[in-house]
Amino acid sequence: MEAPCDLNERAQSYQSKRATAQPLFLQLPYRYAIPLLSFSAALHWLVSQSFFLVRIDKVDTQGQLIDWTSAYGFLSLSFLITCIVFFCIIAVITVVALLRFTLQLPFAACCSLVISAACHPPPEESPQCELVQWGHCSISSNPVTLPKKDSVYR
Repeated sequence: MEAPCDLNERAQSYQSKRATAQPLFLQLPYRYAIPLLSFSAALHWLVSQSFFLVRIDKVDTQGQLIDWTSAYGFLSLSFLITCIVFFCIIAVITVVALLRFTLQLPFAACCSLVISAACHPPPEESPQCELVQWGHCSISSNPVTLPKKDSVYR
């Protein structure tokens, strides 16, 4: 969901290239990575509190071990809280996925042709250390205009 938004933002204004921009955490911007990691850790902890292993020892009246067995334990309140947190995460992800954004360039998501075009600017241009913006066919550091309808770009 983040990749098309990132490309679309480059169509709206000049930005630094990803190599010179802030580093990403878990290949996502911090605004997505930190909440996802926090919810994941909380969900993991809640599941570990919901299910656990129990060892039951049978002893005689003198305290000598006669027999033992292992079983799984289950806490229903903790499991209920785990389910609530899980469905909240699913609801938030669904809402974020349904958010609309204004398209500034043809929607191609993670199409390899679009990514290839973005990575190969025209030979007369050298945008390595400059601010870039989405042009007609690739990312450009030169001034760009909106694409003309019914025009063919190569």
